Amino acid sequence: MSLESISPEQFIVLLDRIIASQRQCKALMRVLSDEAIAKEMSYVDMYDRVRAIQPEDPLKAFGLDMDQFGELLHMHGAHQDIRPKVL
Repeated sequence: MSLESISPEQFIVLLDRIIASQRQCKALMRVLSDEAIAKEMSYVDMYDRVRAIQPEDPLKAFGLDMDQFGELLHMHGAHQDIRPKVL
């Protein structure tokens, strides 16, 4: 998918997925912190647990990397529905 073919509406969907993923990660970190304390997990056990429950990367799902995301943000950042999501 070329960056030019991603509409502002599609970029909003991506941003919404990123926001949801960040919220999910924050909640999971609380759970993992509690588990680590309660179970005295080793580093390897914690790593395995994190890998097992981490949400899908929204950028990867869209086939994008951080540089491409930055380009999209530059292209669509002034859009009235996008600006509030990134501030």
